[in-house]
Amino acid sequence: MTDAALIGIAVIVVYAVVAPGLGRRLPPATATRLLAPASLFVAASGVFILAVVAFTWVGQDPEIAERGAWSSAVLRTNSPPAAAAAICGALVLVAAISATLTMVRRIRALVGVHRACRGLTATSDVVVVVDDPRPEAFTTPRPLGRIVVTTGLLSVLRSDERRALLAHERSHLAHDHAWWRLMAEVAAAVNPLLRPASRSVATAVERWADEDAARAVLRMADLRRELT
Repeated sequence: MTDAALIGIAVIVVYAVVAPGLGRRLPPATATRLLAPASLFVAASGVFILAVVAFTWVGQDPEIAERGAWSSAVLRTNSPPAAAAAICGALVLVAAISATLTMVRRIRALVGVHRACRGLTATSDVVVVVDDPRPEAFTTPRPLGRIVVTTGLLSVLRSDERRALLAHERSHLAHDHAWWRLMAEVAAAVNPLLRPASRSVATAVERWADEDAARAVLRMADLRRELT
């Protein structure tokens, strides 16, 4: 069991080292769709390994062993030191708390944004313009997705820059980028080794939106040339 756990941990470390490089080399859409769920799977696998190691210690208790189909004596002879198993149990608890806090913070932030935008009137199907001098733009995820842009940002952009901005934000909305990022962030909260992979997903998401915006602007330019 110890050998299997060490192999699993080695695989997790290798993924944590390799993932950021893959994020830089792969097309952004591919990198996002690959690394976000892979990171979550790797994080869950790490928790499972730690939980199994911790159980080899907890399962030695006679009362617990009586309720299961195993021998506490056999489990004792094949288990790692009690201190190592106890540390694994503590790490499982920390990972669970960290993941829960990350998800709660994200959900509360999203709920707050949706409530704030609920009373605003959209200038188009999903675009909401807020009268604010600060130059900001962001997208709230579906199913109640909105693109929020401040007047302060629109006032400093040319018409073509505005089209590029909206195309960028529409890409975030259309491809559910916020949920991909949340997936990677939860994985990083469970396993800190995956924080570089989470940052790689965040970068890939922005590259994805930039590429979509560039294609949209080029299509618009081609259409205008054809019409003229």
